[in-house]
Amino acid sequence: IFGIGDKGNVRQMIKHASRHTLFVPGDGATKKSIVHVDLVARACVAALDRDTTGAFVVANREAPSVGDLADLIAKRVGRRRPPRVPNWLLLGAASATDRLMNAARMKPLGARALVQKSQIPTVCNVSRIEKELGIDCSVDLDAVLREEIEWMRRERQIS
Repeated sequence: IFGIGDKGNVRQMIKHASRHTLFVPGDGATKKSIVHVDLVARACVAALDRDTTGAFVVANREAPSVGDLADLIAKRVGRRRPPRVPNWLLLGAASATDRLMNAARMKPLGARALVQKSQIPTVCNVSRIEKELGIDCSVDLDAVLREEIEWMRRERQIS
């Protein structure tokens, strides 16, 4: 879930983009579903209004690729397109990091698993919630990112 005040991955991407430290794992083609907080709120209200039971998947209808999301964020914070880092390089660095932490008797981060996870598409189907609750899961990603970035600037979380 992302939006003003979130503490998740999108906010971290915005912070890294503003510091020129954002990079994209692999070619950036992996798609990941995300959901804006306003859509979650609309879904909750719709579920209460319809007295619905059961579980629903709530996500923005369009799942951006990691690369497209990173590029849009970088553009909105006025930075260059984030570099793509080859998987083999990320996996090697992650394995080395985990081995070093293990050798130092520190709990490994599981960095290799995180790199592997970043390459697995996670795309949610929202057709059921749109049909049964009558909500539109379309989100103007550019507009909501602009809003969040402006808020982060006002809060001096980014420059």
